[in-house]
Amino acid sequence: MKAPSARRQGNRRAVAGRNGNSSIKPSHVEFECQNRASLPEVITEDNLQILNEGLRHLFDRLREARRQFDSEGDDGRVGAFTALAATWRFISLFKEPFAECLQVPILHLQQAVALLENNVALPILKPVPKGGRAVSSYSRAALRGCAVGTVQRLLDNGMSPGEAHQAVAQVLDHLGIRPERGGGKITGTTVRHWCDDVATDVGRHGMAAFKYDTMFTRSKREKLSASPNDDAKLYDALDELAAYVEALLPGQRNPPKTPI
Repeated sequence: MKAPSARRQGNRRAVAGRNGNSSIKPSHVEFECQNRASLPEVITEDNLQILNEGLRHLFDRLREARRQFDSEGDDGRVGAFTALAATWRFISLFKEPFAECLQVPILHLQQAVALLENNVALPILKPVPKGGRAVSSYSRAALRGCAVGTVQRLLDNGMSPGEAHQAVAQVLDHLGIRPERGGGKITGTTVRHWCDDVATDVGRHGMAAFKYDTMFTRSKREKLSASPNDDAKLYDALDELAAYVEALLPGQRNPPKTPI
């Protein structure tokens, strides 16, 4: 049997520690144990101190999870484990949700992620066999929504539709993003079809349309209008698309061998 790498061993130790095998409780664990089921669902002034401390621990752990997701080199498992733990621990602070065991589905998913390190795949993580074409993942749908939102930002700042479609396609191609089905590469035509799909989702049921809408909230529009000039806005839009793709699909891209 092939010996696991040092990085993989380190990841397993990290997951084991978060499973409670360490005798020393981290501060966020100790806080949750001491304040479990202490908060009502309707917060009053008397509860603010515990709530704010709980939120501080939640966001600290989610920031750590994001760091792990980007840097651990395990396709995001340790980061996902940490994020799931932070979520159920926060839920456990509330009396009624804890009594109703609302944290249990998250705990079950966390356990399933941990067991992957031992080559055990619980049913919750196993694909369900289905006929026909595969349904696009949420990540890919979010990527399409971001691409369409970027096209709209380029249009708002003077680009023609054809230029905007092509500019977005070039960024995605340079990052190694490939079509979900078939060979070839992302083209301006591909991006145009994505724009049509988001436009036809008038009920905003799909992840692509949801992601698109998040790019045009009032606060986002105010931030965009503060950019110094139109050229800067064009570059910012494409840079933000590239940063989003790199964060959304770490380790799943296929960058070109030669730089553009």
